[in-house]
Amino acid sequence: MLKPVPPVFRYRRVSRRFNALFLAALLLAGLLSPALAVSPGGGNQRPSLEGCVGDTLFNGVWRLKVTKIERIVKDGTTPSWGLTVEVRNGTRTTMTLTDAGVSYSGDGIQLTFPDGTALSVDPLEVQKLTLTKVQQGGMLRVQLNFYFDAGVKAGPTPSKLLFEIDPRGIGFSEQQRGVAFTTPTPSFRVQLDCPH
Repeated sequence: MLKPVPPVFRYRRVSRRFNALFLAALLLAGLLSPALAVSPGGGNQRPSLEGCVGDTLFNGVWRLKVTKIERIVKDGTTPSWGLTVEVRNGTRTTMTLTDAGVSYSGDGIQLTFPDGTALSVDPLEVQKLTLTKVQQGGMLRVQLNFYFDAGVKAGPTPSKLLFEIDPRGIGFSEQQRGVAFTTPTPSFRVQLDCPH
């Protein structure tokens, strides 16, 4: 003789069926995406303010604009890339980029390519950008150089500039008093292949 199923188990079976039907209805209605847990660009993409060449991006402290991208040659033999950027100080005080979240050696400033590879900015030349004082409302225009290793025949065309800024990088010095990012994700991502 079969024993009756206790009410608790019947409820669980009904609630599982109900949940499955409810999720199916949401999927059909387009209110739920099957890829809901994955953010655009991948689960490990650095959160950043995003724009295209010619766009001015602002994080409450720095305004960044990429104005030019060009092929350059290092030492007459190694093909490389140069990006001209303008950085404006959007605060009320004179600061260097290192005073507000940017690595002095350009760690986190990279070109990325469609195949997923990345090329870091030259760590010495970038100091013209990271260690120069920029007055309030002032602007600094610099060419950032990204060099391939010697022996590379021709480099692919980059698709993005990643410009990492540490949101905790604002310290407590006199220059930094009253300075704050207006976004929890102050890094920049510039699409270099946007249609014009």
